[in-house]
Amino acid sequence: MSFNVNRFYTRLLLLSRGTSSTAAVFQTVSVRGMLLITNFGTGVIVARSLGPLGRGEFAAIGLWPSFLATLATLGIPTALNYHTRRKPESGSQYYAASVLIMLAMGALAAVIGVAIIPLLFHGYVHSVVRTAQFFMIFAPQVLLGYIVTAHLEAVGSFRQSALIQIKINVLTLLTLLVLHFAGYVSPVSVALAYAIPNAMQILWIALRLWPGMPGSTAEVIANLRVLLDYGLRSYGADIVGTLASQLDLAVIVMFLNAAELGLYATALTLSRLLNIVQTSIVTVVFPRASSLESEARIALITRAARLSTLISMTLGALFLATIPALLPRLYGSAFIGALALMPLLVGEAVIGGLGSVLKQSLLASNRPFVVAVIEAGSVVCALSLLFLLVPRMNITGAATALLCTSVVRAAAIIAAYPLVLKRSIPRLLPDASDVAYVSVKLRRATEHRGALFGSEI
Repeated sequence: MSFNVNRFYTRLLLLSRGTSSTAAVFQTVSVRGMLLITNFGTGVIVARSLGPLGRGEFAAIGLWPSFLATLATLGIPTALNYHTRRKPESGSQYYAASVLIMLAMGALAAVIGVAIIPLLFHGYVHSVVRTAQFFMIFAPQVLLGYIVTAHLEAVGSFRQSALIQIKINVLTLLTLLVLHFAGYVSPVSVALAYAIPNAMQILWIALRLWPGMPGSTAEVIANLRVLLDYGLRSYGADIVGTLASQLDLAVIVMFLNAAELGLYATALTLSRLLNIVQTSIVTVVFPRASSLESEARIALITRAARLSTLISMTLGALFLATIPALLPRLYGSAFIGALALMPLLVGEAVIGGLGSVLKQSLLASNRPFVVAVIEAGSVVCALSLLFLLVPRMNITGAATALLCTSVVRAAAIIAAYPLVLKRSIPRLLPDASDVAYVSVKLRRATEHRGALFGSEI
């Protein structure tokens, strides 16, 4: 028994320090698991301290810097990841050029946000509107965070990328605990507790990664052209992806009050915890798939989709079985209204995660425009359903609209395999060969060989 235990811990240690694809997946999932724990802790503190009304005001304040900044990416983070992976020797110069343009776009997003926020906040007190405008100063930092993450993941530093977010979450959790026990919790103080640690950590890492002089003006312009050539083609996907992920909150702000937004935001945050496996795998799969040949690339991604969806479905079933008892005890009885949304949002998380993994085949095959078209159609679908259902069904309508949109989006991505990639429709259900494959790759990874989702297919 002692030998087996020692062997088990030895293998975990090898996975935690390894550089293979298996190790990268293990490290990313492990770190995101830690993020899940810290996010859960901050969510409980915020919900118990603010209640549905305060939680909704906090969500409204924090929404717009991220929402508008993501609309201003120009596709640069995806392009940075793609080109750095294909041409590592130019990675630092691509990074420098990306930082410069993202800081400029972040400043533009901040100005636009300050101008339009008063037009969008209906039924919110004046202080919330002004605070939301003030928080637009964090828009450049949001874009800088995307660049830092894309660069680290492109060069294979998945552990460092994940550790940055852990540090941010731990600092946020500690700050919230101090505010809670000091009695200074409010929507504004909570928003600052999230924003300031994030900004400090991202700025510090961005400066550490800065390569020095980014080159001559001509070199910077040349690098920007390379990035924009790919980025602008994937930019549509960024825009509609952002709209698809946050459009529901924006519509709720326009139609419903802060308390209803608080219930919805809490349920949405809880359901998003299920995406830990799929988002972790996407983080590892996209950079690695970009360097593979067509057959290996698609086999890699479809296997990742099957396995991650199986895990996500299992976690979703456990989640739905336990959340009715846990939610009122952890968040308080005021949030019981969020329970009705959970089946819809859990289903949306599983199906949406499946689509997110499968679309990597299109992105890694240099077909970002196809993804943009699919995402654009999803946004049109979501927007139509939100405006149709939210006024009639309140927050249940928003959850229903999200679920329906995820189904349509996943179906369109699956259809793109035969129509665009000229490949058969991917098999979605794992079989015994997938399970055996994972077992073999895990064993080899802990012996410094192989990879769970490596180039061996």
